Amino acid sequence: MGVPQLKVVFLSARAVRVLTIITVCLILIIISGRIGATIARKVLGAKPGVIVEGVPVGGLLRSELLSVVRELADKTNRPPQNAMYYVESGEIIAERPGIMVDLHETVDQILSAPENGEVRLTTIVMQPEIKAEYFKPIYQGPPHRKAMALGINVAWGEEFLPAMLDILATNQVRATFYFVGTWVRQFPELVGKIAQGGHEIANHGLYHGHPTQMGRGELVRLITENQEMLVQAAGQEPSKLFAPPYGEVNDKVAAVAAEIGYRTIMWTRDTIDWQRPAPDTIVARATREMTNGNIILMHPTSPTVVALPRVIKAIRDAGYQLVTVTELLDSAP
Repeated sequence: MGVPQLKVVFLSARAVRVLTIITVCLILIIISGRIGATIARKVLGAKPGVIVEGVPVGGLLRSELLSVVRELADKTNRPPQNAMYYVESGEIIAERPGIMVDLHETVDQILSAPENGEVRLTTIVMQPEIKAEYFKPIYQGPPHRKAMALGINVAWGEEFLPAMLDILATNQVRATFYFVGTWVRQFPELVGKIAQGGHEIANHGLYHGHPTQMGRGELVRLITENQEMLVQAAGQEPSKLFAPPYGEVNDKVAAVAAEIGYRTIMWTRDTIDWQRPAPDTIVARATREMTNGNIILMHPTSPTVVALPRVIKAIRDAGYQLVTVTELLDSAP
């Protein structure tokens, strides 16, 4: 077996020049890239010496800053905690707001910070869906606002609703209507019309049963299945307000409603108009001891139609606004 022969390849002068030029160009590209990156960091990155929550971030570009802030956010973010009710003790554990870092706002603050600046994470307070107040029935709105609300329970009949809607529209009043599911099944178009009129749509239970005699599962069904029907009929998401049938409420009823996100709404003044008393009696009951936050309970009856304009006038003449129940409850001090 012979010894392999070593072949020597000689490049021409032209080839050497070409390789040299290519090598120089590659070196220049690398150098210019580094220079370009340095310039980009000075122009587009965080200024030298900037610190966010103790972490130096000077010179970092937006994408790099997002990674840093995400890591810090993972240690800072805290989900909100809903209020809870312990059946055994009857104890209500208050809700706790959560904290969420606003990534992009924090990065914007970093990029606009001066040299050696210190930046704190920008946070957003996340409110829990279920608050401690949900576990107690509500009989009246807060006292700081001179306003009242009309709550109209609808469980039977439809013949007097058009007249009531005309009166409310003429007086530019929006009321809160609580519907029973068996009624909604019969008159879905009327629910849609009431919603289109700007009134608040709320829940009066799937059927007119006795809530205090129901177990947890039946109470949940009473509310949630009716809510599904209301969504279909109203064409929108109803308010999460629950007016228990017969006005029957106890701690269990309010707690079960709260656990699924509903406030249990009662009333301040009951007109007892379902007994069809004289319109004068309805007016007197509705306007007795007018105070901030009153919730006035009514039903669609013949004497209510006669009394309603007088009730609205008396309330307004006394200097009160008429708003929906949700507006009444959620108005800021």
